[in-house]
Amino acid sequence: MANLYGVASPNPVPAFGGSIGGVNVSCPAGVETNVIAISMPPAVSAGWYYPFCSMFLNISLGATPPTALFVSFRLGAGSDLTGLQVPGGWLVANANFLFSVWVSQAGVVVQNPYAAQIMNVTLNPAAQAVTLQTSGSGAIGGWLRAPDQ
Repeated sequence: MANLYGVASPNPVPAFGGSIGGVNVSCPAGVETNVIAISMPPAVSAGWYYPFCSMFLNISLGATPPTALFVSFRLGAGSDLTGLQVPGGWLVANANFLFSVWVSQAGVVVQNPYAAQIMNVTLNPAAQAVTLQTSGSGAIGGWLRAPDQ
């Protein structure tokens, strides 16, 4: 259903999520691991939306750093919506760093908004494990309503 010009089409309030279980999350090498889960409010009405996630991740590396580290977000257990790679220069032995980024996905059609949608933030290290530290980690996720259609 199209939005009408001059009629308010509010966006739902974004939601916050911390590390899963409120503990440090170990991420084995080569395994995409859910590290943060956000229980997002439902979309306001059926239509086009842009899911977004503003994440800040406190990541600890071991004595041997991973060769690459990928960060992404997804809705529920679905495919990754958007992913990116942590700069290689940050991956040094025994490092702790705060990775902060705002990402969005191209338009998604929401046919039947329902009570809640889980957004997961994932980490996938290559060759060596990493740990997401609970302290200083979190994410804010939500829906941005597409312009009038």
